[in-house]
Amino acid sequence: MVTGRQRESAVIRQANRALAMGRLMLGEFRDWDEFLHADQLDLAGLRRSQLKAGVADVKHRLSRELKKFCGRISTI
Repeated sequence: MVTGRQRESAVIRQANRALAMGRLMLGEFRDWDEFLHADQLDLAGLRRSQLKAGVADVKHRLSRELKKFCGRISTI
């Protein structure tokens, strides 16, 4: 059985990975450690209220970042 905490952590981790991949494709990282940081965050240690706020932020921020990424990638 998957808990709400696990589900919210997974949503945040997936969004962080997607954003990191986009930034990697745009050449915005100086080294691999910076790229891997998105996958190494300790989300399990966060309070549930922080996870919920993180999921809300992902839903709001991710749509803006995707639009920005698509605009930047189409000009390359």
